[in-house]
Amino acid sequence: MLYVNSLKVAIELFEKRSQVYSDRPVLAMVDLMGWDFNVGLLPYGDKWRRRRRLFQQQFKKDVALTCRPSQTRKIHGMLQKMLFAPDDFMLHYQTVAAAIMMTTMYDNTISAFDVDKSITITEHATRKMSEAFFPGAMAVNVLPFLRYLPSWFPGAGFKRFARGSKVYTDQMRNVPFARVKEKLLLVQKYRVLQQFS
Repeated sequence: MLYVNSLKVAIELFEKRSQVYSDRPVLAMVDLMGWDFNVGLLPYGDKWRRRRRLFQQQFKKDVALTCRPSQTRKIHGMLQKMLFAPDDFMLHYQTVAAAIMMTTMYDNTISAFDVDKSITITEHATRKMSEAFFPGAMAVNVLPFLRYLPSWFPGAGFKRFARGSKVYTDQMRNVPFARVKEKLLLVQKYRVLQQFS
């Protein structure tokens, strides 16, 4: 582990020589569990640069300000809930954080049910990710060729764990997207029906 405690050295290493020192380790468990979409876990390269560029385009200050009205509505809703049930502070906080994320990424009119469902799925997926660094999983991270062992092979329990975890990761990624897609199809069908009536 290397500690950089000088601003001059940090600028030299991480800005001027970023192509050399900005990489992340490639962890086999990240791929097996389906977390290879996460920009924070991607190794430095073309895929990382494309996603980073998209992220910067969508979250620069002038674009991010367009999200403020929906964020304000969600925060006002959380404050009202806290008036009626102050003991559930953590639940309200988690819900508003997820609701703001969901409205920013997917839909401004997302239902409380969809937010609660997404929170549950995301909690499972992130918990599994944090549990993924047990000895067998650490071995596949150090020796990536172990990922090709069949799941029934002794010592390959990490594959069964990864397969079970990937279910939650896939749901976390796909359920909100599918919900918005379904909603858009309903809107299109409604517009078509309006034209014929």
